[in-house]
Amino acid sequence: MFVTGCWLAWPSPALRKLEVKGGANVFIEGDEISWVVASLDVGNMISPIPASYLVDRIGRKPVLLATGPLYLVCWMLTFVPGTPYFLFLSRFLAGIGKGIAFSICPMYLGEIASVEVRGAISTISTGALWGGSLLMFIVGPLVSYKWLNTIGAIFPVIFFLTFLWIPESPYGCLMRNKVEEARKSLQWLRKGADTLAIEKELEQMKENVEEEMKTKGTFVDLVAIPSNRKATTIVMVSSAFQRLCGISAVLAFSSTTLPNVGFSFLHASQVIVVFGIVLTIGNFLATPWWIILEGNLCYLHPYRTCHIYRHLWFLL
Repeated sequence: MFVTGCWLAWPSPALRKLEVKGGANVFIEGDEISWVVASLDVGNMISPIPASYLVDRIGRKPVLLATGPLYLVCWMLTFVPGTPYFLFLSRFLAGIGKGIAFSICPMYLGEIASVEVRGAISTISTGALWGGSLLMFIVGPLVSYKWLNTIGAIFPVIFFLTFLWIPESPYGCLMRNKVEEARKSLQWLRKGADTLAIEKELEQMKENVEEEMKTKGTFVDLVAIPSNRKATTIVMVSSAFQRLCGISAVLAFSSTTLPNVGFSFLHASQVIVVFGIVLTIGNFLATPWWIILEGNLCYLHPYRTCHIYRHLWFLL
């Protein structure tokens, strides 16, 4: 997710260098700039659905691990001189990695985390995402095009080498009938926990997986079942609002669209750093408030209060 955040914000510092002859190993202008930026979202639309099928076949860890080499190739393509087509391909492949990360990371984190910390761990994904964007905003104006991409290429390597040691999700193991592997994974994830507690949690996981395997859902269920239809509508509408509010354009074109006047103590590259800091901090500030609303206020009424405050917080 951190590398994904780097790619989301990469155009902001990179475009200024690409638009100047001699500023990078490639010179682009006009419509080529738009295609470089948009290629990421084209790839992002393609990968989530195939990735969701693939994780059930080969496991969560192998699919996530594959994004390491994939992102490394993306960064390497930015060094190819002379033509913008390698930049199109680079951003397209990065979009495929983004689709995998966004669809599989939350699944993996939710499956390996204990109930007590599941909500908190889930916020790490978004925090890492904006942390990667913030890095590009800060470093981009200070270094050359070559060094910007070199710094970005370090993190897929770090991810790949460290994630090799992390076990597969116990749910992923059980879905492929690897009970002993699931037990070892759970023991690694719950180091220090009582053996009986681990066995009890493993049995609960088995029951959940067996139930899921018996009642496999389809895409038709998203619209055929009223509760699913309502949930799908909420997610799709909120996601559409996020995109239509222009977050992608702000992240990508901020350095070229923001004026250098207006603040005597800040120019465009510094304003976007402030924006990145707000995104990163805002992610973590939202978490304790959500816990308060869900935990304390919902205690007043198990459904009504929780329902009301969820909608209020969603609007905020």
